[in-house]
Amino acid sequence: MSRLNKLKQKGTDNLYYEDDFRQTLELCLPQLKNHSGSRRIEINKHHARIYEHDFYTYLLQEVGIQREAHWIVMRVNDMLSPTDFNRSYTSLLVPDQGEIRKMMTSVKTVASMDDF
Repeated sequence: MSRLNKLKQKGTDNLYYEDDFRQTLELCLPQLKNHSGSRRIEINKHHARIYEHDFYTYLLQEVGIQREAHWIVMRVNDMLSPTDFNRSYTSLLVPDQGEIRKMMTSVKTVASMDDF
């Protein structure tokens, strides 16, 4: 598969980028960190050096995590900015995507109830 094809993105739910969803996830960071479905992945030292201070590109190119989830992975790993990623990282916690979808459904439900 060419690098260009890897960069193609399918449509995302805009809720990932809304403040309500982000605030909810910030409150639920401990739950995401401790969830049994979250997994720890090892970081190749060579990749850590290549992508130093470029966390989002590392996630997309080397881990295969789509853009909408980048900030969630960043926050679960206690980073405040994608530039916080450096050579000292030896592993990353990747939150359970099913748990994130549940949180998204909850936020959508509350938002739709607010519309009534």
